[in-house]
Amino acid sequence: MNDNSPWPRYRFRNISEAIPYLEPGDLVARPKRGGIGEHWGVFLPNRLILERQFEYGVRVVAIADFATSDERVAIVKPPDQFRNLVEIEFRANQELSYGKIYDFFARNCEHTATYVATGRASSGQIFVLLLLTGLSVGLYVIGKNQRAV
Repeated sequence: MNDNSPWPRYRFRNISEAIPYLEPGDLVARPKRGGIGEHWGVFLPNRLILERQFEYGVRVVAIADFATSDERVAIVKPPDQFRNLVEIEFRANQELSYGKIYDFFARNCEHTATYVATGRASSGQIFVLLLLTGLSVGLYVIGKNQRAV
């Protein structure tokens, strides 16, 4: 699991270990199933998690449906200034109204979770992917130019 957030990140062997430490507004991450990277959600009151998936869009699920007992999870704790439950609920309902819209670069699971938790959508995974892609293209062009000389 990557560490792109400046906020405290706590790792657990499974979701059951993490439950006592979860507070509404916490970001929760687990490895993507059948892919690379992480799947993100935001913890809501009543032990629910809001997530965005390509297949389903935005939805609210029980903890056990977000992460299985054998999946590692991480909790990222935004600062207290973001812990306004009225605002979190408003943004959660706003995201739920968008339905099945999914955009890997602009509206993925991490964008959704960070937006609901903080009011600002961001995706460290996309940033790293674009950075690595840019570096790869740059190295390819440099290598190609050196061979041509």
